[in-house]
Order: sequence, then C-alpha cells, then structure tokens
Amino acid sequence: MKKIIALILVLTLCFAVSCSANNDNDGWEPVDGADEIKISSNAKVDVTDQDGKYIYTLTSVADMYTPLKNPDKGWYIHYYDNNITKYGVGLKAKDAVKMIPCLDHIYLRLAWSYLEPKEGEFNWQIIDKVIDEYTAEGIKISFRITCKETDANNKYATPKWVKDLGAKGTMMDNAWEPDYGDPIFLEKLDNFHKAFAERYDSRDDVIYVDVGSYGDWGEGHTASSSKKDWSWETIKTHFDIYNKYYKNTQIVISDDFVGSRGTSEGKSEIKQYVLDNGWTYRDDSVGVQWFVDTYGEKLRSPDLFESVMDTYPTVLELEHYHWNVETGNWKNGKYFLSAMEQANSTYGGFHGYPADFIKDNPKIAKEIGNRLGYWYFIDNITLNSDENNINLEIKWQNKGVSKAYNKYDFNIILVDSENKEHIFAQNDFDNTKILPNEEYLSNHVISKEGLKSGKYTLKIEMKKGDERVYLALANIMKQDGVYTIGDFEI
Repeated sequence: MKKIIALILVLTLCFAVSCSANNDNDGWEPVDGADEIKISSNAKVDVTDQDGKYIYTLTSVADMYTPLKNPDKGWYIHYYDNNITKYGVGLKAKDAVKMIPCLDHIYLRLAWSYLEPKEGEFNWQIIDKVIDEYTAEGIKISFRITCKETDANNKYATPKWVKDLGAKGTMMDNAWEPDYGDPIFLEKLDNFHKAFAERYDSRDDVIYVDVGSYGDWGEGHTASSSKKDWSWETIKTHFDIYNKYYKNTQIVISDDFVGSRGTSEGKSEIKQYVLDNGWTYRDDSVGVQWFVDTYGEKLRSPDLFESVMDTYPTVLELEHYHWNVETGNWKNGKYFLSAMEQANSTYGGFHGYPADFIKDNPKIAKEIGNRLGYWYFIDNITLNSDENNINLEIKWQNKGVSKAYNKYDFNIILVDSENKEHIFAQNDFDNTKILPNEEYLSNHVISKEGLKSGKYTLKIEMKKGDERVYLALANIMKQDGVYTIGDFEI
C-alpha cells in the first residue's frame, strides 16, 4: 500500500511540474482535469556547437499528443442540425471550448423558415444569440440555410408563405419539396439571401456559407424526396444567388451536387463554376453505410477535392455519430481519418451530441483535431554567424493533412545577456509552403548591426495578428506562445 501511495505522489508531482511549466494551455483544458503525460518534464533540446555552428535538434521535444488550438483549422460542431433542437443546443460556449480539442467553429444548419417566418420579417435572434456567445469565446461561425427537410415536424423548410404566394412544389411523405426552378420561389430566395448577406457576409468571424438551397437537407441531391435531377440551368440560378451576395465569405458546396447526379448533364458545368468562382467542397456524412459498401475507405469523388485543395480549404462531416457506431463504421475514427487524408481537409465535424462523442473518443478526438489542416513540427535549427549576419536554417514538417491557406507572422527573437529582446520579423517566410508529408527548409538572415558580442538566447514565435499559432513542441519550451530554443554566442 505504501508503495502504491508513493507512486501516486510521484505521478502527481510529475504532472504538477509539467503543468506549472506551461503558462498558456493552447486553448485546451482536459474534460477530466488531467491528460496523459507523454513528454518528460526533463526533455530538452539537444544542442551541438561545432566551432560556432550551433545545431539544435528538437525531435526529443516534439509533442504528438497535446491538442493545439490553432487558427483556421480543426473541429466544428453542429450547433443546429437541420432544426433548432439538436445537437449543440444548450451547450455553453465556455464548456464547448474546454470539451472539444481544437474547436474552430460551430455550424448553424437550419431551415429558411426559421429565419423568415413571414415575408420580410426576419428572426435573426435565433442565430444571433448563439453567435454572440460563441464568438465571445473566440469560436467562429459557418452556415447552411436549407429549403427542403425530411422531418415531419418541419414540413416547410421553405416558408409556407412562399407556397401560398403560388410557388410550385410537391408534398412528399414528410415534407414539401419546392420546384427549385419556380420563379416565385427563386425571387423570394434571392430576397432572403440578400438580407442574410447584408447582415453576416462582412463579419470576420463567419468563415463559410454552404449552398443549401437545393436538395434534401441542402446537400445537393434529392435522394430522399423526388429523386429528380434539376437541370444545370436551374442549379446555376441558385449558384448565382450565392455568388451575387457573398463577396467576403468562402462559399462551399456538397460533393453530392456532382456525385449524386443521375446523369452526366450539368456535372462538368458545376465543377467549372466552382473553379471559376473560388468555391470549395465538403463531403456530407462520411461513413454512411451505402458509401462504405460501395467505396470502402475511398471517397466517392476525390477528384473534386483534388481540384481545389491547393487553393482553398475543404470540409468533412461525419454522419450521425450514433448511427456510425451502430453500423460499426466508426472503427475508432478509421474511415474519418482516411477521408481526411484523401480530401486534405482543414475542417471536420460530426452530427451528434459533443459530450457523448468526446466521452467515447477522448484520444482520437485530439488526434483528429491536430491533424485537420496544418500541424507544424520543427526537426532542427542550424545557426551560424559570419562577419555581418546570423544565418539560420529551420527544418519544418507538417504532419497535418492539409497546407495552411493563410500566411502567418513568424518572428525570430534574440535575448541578450541584459534580458533585452531583439525581434526580427521574417516577412519573407511563407508557412503556406510547408506541405503535408514533406520536409521544408526555411532560411533566415539576421543582420548583426546593433547586436553586441556575447551570449544570446534564441526564441521563435508564430502569430496571426494577436492570435498565437502553436507549434508541436513541448510545453516546457513555451511561455506566452514564445518558444525558447537555446543559447549561442556572437
């Protein structure tokens, strides 16, 4: 018993040392108040000095385990999921940030009829109250506004007043499907998106909007209703509405717009429209049984993602989590990880209650959160001096599944013996060139002008404005988002 108690005390002390060395927790606070310690508190950078040439080897302090809350990547949750009763409803933003590793944004996916119950009368409060709470915690927003659902409790995703004005459509088993080319329907849809875009398109915290006006659940297909393919001409009228009003927000379409069409008519035109207008793709419901049976671990339309991934981020969505578990297709994230790699996804989300998902998947949720988008490691840094300059070479790795699509600020900081910081902005450094599964060397030249001879400490930092971009290095190296590499002399 005494040995057991002693072991517990030692482990507790080790955990306390590790935590106390970390001033900022990368936006992550474990649900259970403790995370598995993977890197020793004694880990350090290996340094060799070869006649004034310093080589800092960082592989011993690489951190494969700590979830990094970094900008422009990561998990999203379905706050509203085609209605206003699930899955994130009631989840406080502060709790969500603590619960979900690498949470980037929430997805508000709901029917048009919730937001315009009467013509020209808008119920923005239903989303504004959520937006205000989450953006206050640094969480961003994305949207899909649908015109066709399959829920008997929401027969009119397109507001019934549109039908009452004479718009054509058909009542299916559970819900009304509009005639997507009907002029009355299109006129009122245009008016809605004009108003919606005027309110949300210019917000920095809105990162994308899906084209959700066509198909079941806005997914670009009619498999659960008429099973009809509307013409490319009709699809284009919907695309043009979004293109007209969303000038600042990334526009996304489901790959089903192309992959679920029963004929080839319109497929090439849809793909070309996406390319011509700077749109991107998402895959709705990875792990659905039919797709698993048909394609195994392969995406149905990898060519769509390949066509945009060099320029724009892509989005993945896991089908309803409880169904994925029941069918046996979750497999501890196997299919989802495979889809991420094929689509080079920046954002990933799931239909489901976040608390249930995280409780079941604490480790894989962190791995997925880190691997979505970019995930920067540094293998080594070489530093040497000549008469006029300090020269550095940094060997990077990106172990995420995607490149970064935004250029971030990178600073080299030299701290002299008087504890004075000399900050050198590396304006020519372009982190978007650090590609997945490839080594990348960056070279940096710092003038010695104004630097006295003596001992210095080398530090580095990456930022997006005031927001930190964390590197996969041990927390013991970091203070306020700045990483201490090691000492050298001039």
